[in-house]
Amino acid sequence: MAKEGKRFLVHIELAGADIRRLQALVPPLHEAFQRMSNGNYQQAYHSPARDTLGYLLRTALAAAQVRARLKESGPSGGHGRFPKPPILASHDKVLVLEIGEEFDAREFKDKLEPWLRHH
Repeated sequence: MAKEGKRFLVHIELAGADIRRLQALVPPLHEAFQRMSNGNYQQAYHSPARDTLGYLLRTALAAAQVRARLKESGPSGGHGRFPKPPILASHDKVLVLEIGEEFDAREFKDKLEPWLRHH
C-alpha cells in the first residue's frame, strides 16, 4: 500500500530567537504542522540557540504551499474581519525540501531514520 503525500524536510532560520519569541512561536508552528500533516510530523533538529529548526512531515501539500502556510497570512477561521498573521516573520527564512525514497541518515540513526523509514 502506497503512502499518501510527500515527505518534506522544513528548515527554518529565525531572524531572532529570544525566549519570548520562541514561547509565542512554537505552539502555532506545531499546530500548523499538525494541520498540514494530519499529525504526521516530527521535529528533526534545532540549533543550541533554537534559531534554526528542522521538521519532517508527510503531507499532500506542495512545497510552496507548506512554505505559504508558515509565511503568509491566513483566514481568521472565525467571524473576524482580519486575517491571521503569518506564523513566521518576513525576515525569517524557510527551506522546504522533498525527501525521496533514497536517503542516508546514519549519523541521525536514533531520531531521523526511524521516522523516515516508517513515513
